[in-house]
Amino acid sequence: MYRRELDGKELVFLHAGYVYRGSFVMFDTETESEWLHVTGKAVMGELKGKTLPFLPTRLASWKEWKTAHPQTTVYSNRRAWSQKHRDRVSFRDTAARRGLGLNVVVGHRSKMYPYTALEPSRVINDVVDERSIAAFFSPQAECGVAWSRRVDDRDLTFEAHRPPDQPAGLALRDRETKSVWHALRGTALSGPLKGKQLKPLVAVPIRISRYRAFYPNGAVYGPDPTRPRLRDRESTVRFWEWEKGIAIESRLRRDRTMYLWFYEWNMFEARRQGIHTGGSYLFERRIGDHGNSATIRAPGMTLTMKGVGGGAELSLKITNQTGHAWPDIAGIIPCFNPGTPTSQTARFPVAKLTEQFNNRKTWFLGRDGLASLEKREIHFNSDLRKQIDAAATDGLHPFSFKWPTSPANSHGGLLIRDSTDSKWVTGIAWDRFLSAQGHNPWQCMHLGINVGPLEPGKSRTVRGKIYLFEGDKEECLRRYRADFE
Repeated sequence: MYRRELDGKELVFLHAGYVYRGSFVMFDTETESEWLHVTGKAVMGELKGKTLPFLPTRLASWKEWKTAHPQTTVYSNRRAWSQKHRDRVSFRDTAARRGLGLNVVVGHRSKMYPYTALEPSRVINDVVDERSIAAFFSPQAECGVAWSRRVDDRDLTFEAHRPPDQPAGLALRDRETKSVWHALRGTALSGPLKGKQLKPLVAVPIRISRYRAFYPNGAVYGPDPTRPRLRDRESTVRFWEWEKGIAIESRLRRDRTMYLWFYEWNMFEARRQGIHTGGSYLFERRIGDHGNSATIRAPGMTLTMKGVGGGAELSLKITNQTGHAWPDIAGIIPCFNPGTPTSQTARFPVAKLTEQFNNRKTWFLGRDGLASLEKREIHFNSDLRKQIDAAATDGLHPFSFKWPTSPANSHGGLLIRDSTDSKWVTGIAWDRFLSAQGHNPWQCMHLGINVGPLEPGKSRTVRGKIYLFEGDKEECLRRYRADFE
């Protein structure tokens, strides 16, 4: 739905009598310019290139709408569908089973969330055009909406919630204040933020098959069903987006997928003051080149990924935007993992567990070659070990309770994992590394990136590589040495 007022003039619209790529075409009687209803953009005539202002709307069942707005009125005419015809139509079927998604437009950016991706967790927290957003879909109410997550100068993180006094599937709770919100009205119902109202965003249903026709540069959440597979087989992986980062999927075996959570931890004053502080994953992520490249952008940090034979090349550009100098041992830790256990898929539905890599057959580069990573101990870079020990208090760091420091140092920026059947291998490498560690609640591989020393305002670039191919750990080590030594 759009406003009819443009540049101070009110326009009157009529049907042009034809469709374009399945889209209703209309024209305004004042200039006879032709417009697409999907985008609200003039494609022919005097106003070509102009875009009508969106009005926040949603497609909802009559029952849900009438409950939320009991005083509403209905526009009708003699040609309205009969009740018999309406009873045969199920929006839930068309949404989830016939390929619909929620198209969210923020500024000059568009991102589409397939309902099949939204349905398991109900809500997805994301960043679009540097704006924090929450996309929500309710199969019960048969509609989807999107809200700005910015409330009182801070970003909230939402999760599905079912309070006893609310219908199933229609409530959210923010993790920061535990306030409960009506998912479709955007109003805080209880908690410290009771009475607050979320700002609605432009979010309209769209057929996935038609999305690229109207938004060729738009982004898609999760595996992109709108993009064809790359014909150039030089790249053996493709990228797609999951809740906390970028997934790396083998083009040869789709059940060989790893997930890069970028990123989880700051270490030794990097990006924030403190020896061990939490990172974030709510950054802008884009998939390009038919799934052959990916980018994650955050303030002061850009990670680019390019698919190649047997994996992906990584390049991290990081800038010190803090007011303090980062020491030699400053680092950040991304999480490279095979996905979430089955018991957690309701929280992270896109990160489907890769069973073949859900094991502890993990190796780091020790003094005498590959060494088994069997515990949660952290193996620090041998060249930085003295400085790391000097930063400890009584031999302990704030993270020592969960990651005890191992006496065995790491002698190269590489972590490798064999598949359970020993036929495939995956790994991650950085040319500047801080530490090697893993096997947390998920079967993680934590290879810390060394980003120090770095003065305020200065930048550096760190080169990395992800390995994913049919082979063994010795072949992965050989490729690592060819790439980095």
